[in-house]
Amino acid sequence: MGDPSYCHSHRWTGDQTESVSDEIQGELAVVTRDITPAAPGEISYQRAGRELRVRAQALTAKPLAAGVEVVIDRIENGIAFVEEWSVVEQRI
Repeated sequence: MGDPSYCHSHRWTGDQTESVSDEIQGELAVVTRDITPAAPGEISYQRAGRELRVRAQALTAKPLAAGVEVVIDRIENGIAFVEEWSVVEQRI
């Protein structure tokens, strides 16, 4: 897609790579393109005052429609693994 707002799962910090995934674990996001078991969708979330978008896959086989609030579990290889907020909310 070539969108510069897509985030990367790692960033370069001097002579080491620091995982961004740990920093955003638990962040609230919104599905912006449907997520299905057959194909990743997309989420958007706020970071440092900017809206970022990243491809996303659900932790479960349940499809997630655009507009659903999700929680970011981790980002691997540029794909966010997310869980529906209402499911997470029931556990806390």
